[in-house]
Amino acid sequence: MEDTFQNRSRPLTDNLTPEPPSPPKWAEGTPPVLPITTLLDLFNWYRLNLCGKGIVDPRDRRVTFLDTDFVHLIKLTDKNGKEPKNRRMTIEQIQSGRITLNPSRIQIRRGQELSWARPIIEAPTMIVPNWQAMGRAIPGDAYIKNFGTEAQPIYRVLICGHAGKKRWAVTIFPRERFADREITTKLWP
Repeated sequence: MEDTFQNRSRPLTDNLTPEPPSPPKWAEGTPPVLPITTLLDLFNWYRLNLCGKGIVDPRDRRVTFLDTDFVHLIKLTDKNGKEPKNRRMTIEQIQSGRITLNPSRIQIRRGQELSWARPIIEAPTMIVPNWQAMGRAIPGDAYIKNFGTEAQPIYRVLICGHAGKKRWAVTIFPRERFADREITTKLWP
């Protein structure tokens, strides 16, 4: 049978999307993702639950979240696809209602998974030195947590910068696997 018909259209089977993958198996105790109704509601949740809270890692080191880090944590971008340079002004515009929720300008999954930040810090699978060469977390630590199973891991990484015992959250992102060089040196356990 030919791949195309005389009028150059493709067979119907080529137009069907494959079955979606089965949903992941989440680890026991994985927090629910946040519902995102408005950008202001998401920011208010962030301030209430993460900013100024005493979130302590297993090494007894406190990790802080600044309200201005919200912009980077959800990957908020402007109309040109760039992160705003003045985060303080951006936060003020979110609070005033000038900047509202536009799903194409934030990474929805990162916003929904802000509720995972606390368990990543308080009960990580491991803590390793930050392997990223650039950014605000040099020197820094990478907190890695598996929210999946051993057979189907679902990793999230929270990168913190530090100066002495002071630590501040910089970014959170998903990761499928790690190179040996990234996790060879373990800071914890």
